[in-house]
Amino acid sequence: ATTPNLKKGYVGGGIGIASTIKNYSDIEGKVQYGINAGYLFGSNAGIAVTYMHTSYKVDISEADVDLKTNAILAGPLFSVPFSKLECDIRPYLGFLFAKLNASSGGTSLDFKADNTIFVYGSGITLRWNVHKLISLSLNIDAVYHGSGIKFDELGLETEKLSTISMGIGLNFRF
Repeated sequence: ATTPNLKKGYVGGGIGIASTIKNYSDIEGKVQYGINAGYLFGSNAGIAVTYMHTSYKVDISEADVDLKTNAILAGPLFSVPFSKLECDIRPYLGFLFAKLNASSGGTSLDFKADNTIFVYGSGITLRWNVHKLISLSLNIDAVYHGSGIKFDELGLETEKLSTISMGIGLNFRF
């Protein structure tokens, strides 16, 4: 059932923390930020699109290493309104691109991943409609990598770095 305050679409941004689902002693999740949008075609179903940027600290004794990933995800959106709250469920598919930055002794080098990774996952969002045009959100997302990230120049391939993240956001409703 729809509520009188229900809008069909939203676009917003958020920030949070991310961590690998499997515990790695040498990879520490850090900050994640993103942009998301969704549109309902009916009262409860539609489509959602998400961009996520995630940073990881990699523990290598010889250098400070940061792994940065960018994912573009899309899929169906299922939304259930509860007065001023909406609960969104988003299964999705997409692609991930990665970059590695290594610095040691004042020298910094960037390495682009040699492969684009297929990713899939799901997310749950609670959106609190604080105004007819604004909502605040709490997001939990899980993203599973279809393969490891390859850095041929370094002779390195990571394991499948599936992640879980939690964040807060601000959305414009339309």
